[in-house]
Parts: sequence; structure tokens; C-alpha cells
Amino acid sequence: MTFTTSKRLPSAVLTGAVSFALALAIGWTPNHVAAQSAGTLVGTVTDAASQRPLEAAQVYIPGTGIGALTNAAGRFLLLNVPAGEYTLTAELVGYRSGEQTVTVGAGQSVQIDIGLAHRLRSLWTRSWSPVLESPLRNVSSVTRSRRSTLDRRSRMLRSRTSHS
Repeated sequence: MTFTTSKRLPSAVLTGAVSFALALAIGWTPNHVAAQSAGTLVGTVTDAASQRPLEAAQVYIPGTGIGALTNAAGRFLLLNVPAGEYTLTAELVGYRSGEQTVTVGAGQSVQIDIGLAHRLRSLWTRSWSPVLESPLRNVSSVTRSRRSTLDRRSRMLRSRTSHS
């Protein structure tokens, strides 16, 4: 078996190497091109009522796989977001999810802040308001009736033991 080498192979490798070196020299890389067609989203997630930053809130663009968690200062950073219009969603346990529409331009950094409403406040008010609206004398009358029942039983027991 004999192998023959092509005389074109060294020139093709040399041409590719020169092209690659030239591309590096002028700062062109595939990632650089992708970064220019994408943008960045940066912002803060806060409690809507107190304006306190919310840590560990999940911020994401549904259906894209792009997302992050907020840091202790409530800040987030989403990199390489393709140019276009998106609905940005923020979620945290105990809060209602928040959504905002945002337009990202190629190579652009967009600042966006989202305030989340506390979920427990409205549930607490709804679930406990009927109890708070009922008069407290009902509670004390129930307590009095139980106390009188216990007193009657106690008297009956004492009377039985005293007759024996």
C-alpha cells in the first residue's frame, strides 16, 4: 500500500493559519460576532411596598433558557440575550410573579427594575377577616360555658365523694 500526499495540503493549511492569525489580529472571533448580535439585561428586583431588595429571586425570559438569581442586593445580570422584544419574568416564594416587556438591541445593555407584590398580605387579610369581624364576646361566652360545665362536673364529683 502506498500513500501519496497532496501538494495542495501544505498550502491549504498555510492559508487557513494566515486567515486565522489575521482574524485574531483584528479582533474578530465567532463569540465576538455573537455578542454584537445580542444584548445584556441588568436590573434589580425589589419588594413593591418597601422597596427592599429581594435576594434569590428567579429572573428569566420564558422559553429561552436565559435566567439568573438575584444577589443579596437584589441585582441580576442576563448575558447574551438575542436582540428582540421579550417578557422578563421575576419570581420569589411569598410574592406574586412580576412581568415586564423589554426590548433588547444588538450590543445594547438594558436597565430594568421589577417590584414584586407580597402574596401573604392579601391571603392573611382574606382568611382572617371573618374571625376579626366576629365579636369577641362570643369567644368569652364559649369559655364561660365550658368553665360552668367543668364547675358542675367538679361539684358532682365532690358531692359523690362527700356522701360516701
